[in-house]
Amino acid sequence: MKSTTIELYRKSGKLDGLTEAQITFVDEVYAHCEQHYDAGGDVVVECYEPAEIIQTFQSLADVAQVVRVRISRELDARWGDDSDPELARAKRCDEAKWEE
Repeated sequence: MKSTTIELYRKSGKLDGLTEAQITFVDEVYAHCEQHYDAGGDVVVECYEPAEIIQTFQSLADVAQVVRVRISRELDARWGDDSDPELARAKRCDEAKWEE
């Protein structure tokens, strides 16, 4: 296992019934999002359960797209100046190597 999040789900039984390939994919998604936690990956780590990851994403590129759309929406709704945290987070998201 690559991620720390997957172990929580393994202990809770939420991986029961998933194939080894599905578990590997979910683990890769969590690991990648943990690596880019401050660049938008927190949304996936904190809000998506393994079954939702399998239903929603086909690849890490799909994860990147969802994270970027969410960051973009947050920017559209931001209230702050040019130094607010949303801008810094969007910059980290743009600089993250999501597809690797």
